[in-house]
Amino acid sequence: MLIGNNNTMMTSDDPAQLGGVGIDDAAGVGLAEAPMRVRPSIRPKPARSETETDQPKQWHVVLMDDDEHSYEYVIVMVQTLFAKSLEEAFQIAERVDRAGRAVCMTTHRELAELKQEQIHSFGGDPLIATCQGAMSAVLEPADFARDDDDDEDKGRDGPGGHTPRESS
Repeated sequence: MLIGNNNTMMTSDDPAQLGGVGIDDAAGVGLAEAPMRVRPSIRPKPARSETETDQPKQWHVVLMDDDEHSYEYVIVMVQTLFAKSLEEAFQIAERVDRAGRAVCMTTHRELAELKQEQIHSFGGDPLIATCQGAMSAVLEPADFARDDDDDEDKGRDGPGGHTPRESS
């Protein structure tokens, strides 16, 4: 295959079809003497521009269990702060009860810190007379190796065996 003067492709090996120009004549050298171009099969990554940024690291907002908050309190708080449905909020309350902790949200650090602060500021449980204040939450990197589902499946209550109390 040869490229003509006007960047047109000529595919014939017959010199008559190439206008009397043989393959050796067209290249100016014999095929054995022609330099070979080897194209890599994998292209190198282009250099990163200064405007590109890495994706922000993801963080879990983890609600911790205690003995001072009812299921109702946990459900209302989760619905209010995390816009969860009643069913999703109930599942989080159950997970906190069984495992001692539950991931409420996974997001970038700034929003995770805001949600943690909102949990700490939500106030005490009005249904529990001995309640001393809001629930506790911690932040964990999303790539943290702990798996809450393992604790649930094995029936463990988690740290301290605390569970939210149901109101009467």
